[in-house]
Amino acid sequence: MVAACLAEDVAWELAAGQLAGVEARRAGEHLDGCPTCRRWVSELARAAAADTPPTAEPSLPETLPIAEPAAPIAAGELLGAYEVRAHVGSGGMSLVYAAFDPHLGRAVALKVLRPGRATPTMKARLMREAQAMARLSHPNVL
Repeated sequence: MVAACLAEDVAWELAAGQLAGVEARRAGEHLDGCPTCRRWVSELARAAAADTPPTAEPSLPETLPIAEPAAPIAAGELLGAYEVRAHVGSGGMSLVYAAFDPHLGRAVALKVLRPGRATPTMKARLMREAQAMARLSHPNVL
């Protein structure tokens, strides 16, 4: 029996070589039996290997939501060009919202850095993550 697919943070840490001990062993065992996660982590690792450390703050597109909201964004509010539909998750780095992109006419997920986390390093990490995620197709990825 294959365990539940890897969580996003575990997949990222595994791909970056930052997972150790029991967590690394469990993730490896899961990858042995889950070709979908194995492909996902492989693509993340390739994307991470292609990245070079930023020498300056990246030039972010105007539509990338890097605002630092003091409170969660309510359904119906606009964040840049995006209409927020619902809060779908939280992590140590960010809040994730289901939203609608009127320019593309489709549902999107917005990952917004938590207050105090919008440092140049975190913004660069968010940009690399967005670029890598844009190349992925996985049932556990929004």
